[in-house]
Amino acid sequence: MSAAVGIGLLAVALALLPAIADRLALRFGASPVAVLAVALLALLGLAAIPVALALWLASGARAGAVPESVALLVLALVCGRAVARATAARRRLRQIGLAASALARVRGDGVGVLPCAEPLAFTVANRTFVSEGLLAALGGDQEEAVLFHERAHLRARHGRLAAFAATLRAGLFGLPPARRAADLLQAELEVHADRVAARELGDGQPVAQALERLGDDEEVRRRLLRLGQRGGLVGRTVVVALLVALGGGLVATVCLSGGQRLAIVGAIACLVGVFAFAWFLVPLLQEERR
Repeated sequence: MSAAVGIGLLAVALALLPAIADRLALRFGASPVAVLAVALLALLGLAAIPVALALWLASGARAGAVPESVALLVLALVCGRAVARATAARRRLRQIGLAASALARVRGDGVGVLPCAEPLAFTVANRTFVSEGLLAALGGDQEEAVLFHERAHLRARHGRLAAFAATLRAGLFGLPPARRAADLLQAELEVHADRVAARELGDGQPVAQALERLGDDEEVRRRLLRLGQRGGLVGRTVVVALLVALGGGLVATVCLSGGQRLAIVGAIACLVGVFAFAWFLVPLLQEERR
């Protein structure tokens, strides 16, 4: 029963983590990379909960508590849904890239301009696209801010991390804790690109002006607030301590939930999570140190 209690407590902690990190960041300021690390840890941890549950169920199968097939079904269901959604999303992105390339005229700087009155800017298939409506709405410095923002997405490989987060969210059936973590991650990717653009320009004002001209919803207001913030309470020391504490709890819970016989499976799952964590965050750290 202790393993079940541990899994439950870990799930509650991970479910609350994104909302707490978001509130602290908005109130006291924080590096977007720090908030992204917390959101990614929450998503990875939530994705590990079905693994821990499956190992626990499998360990009970020896005593005849549950069929071992139930444990395998839990894992197959989560993984199958995640893979199916990831494949569909990748196909959609490829179709968008092909359609945008066919419609756009390419400028001398390699930017594709779409014949569309709606203000749009996005990067797909290693190319940045903007719409004629966006160019008409922005001045020179503001247009440059948007382009720096999109190039930051490309250099820091934000799309790869966003796609991974969407895959985990789909695998967890879009449950509210997974949705909140994925939404926070996506929001902080935009903040990270905003700050990189402000740094490249040497001034955050064009970035703020571009945001104000392109919208006035809650997302824009959040980005404007975060753009003007710096370090703050949620700094590197706090984040490192949090990641070590939660990461240690995650490893212990997953590895021990199935007993010694299944500990190797839990250890492999945790190693995959650690690898993913480093794989996605290293480009962000490198971009911050440019």
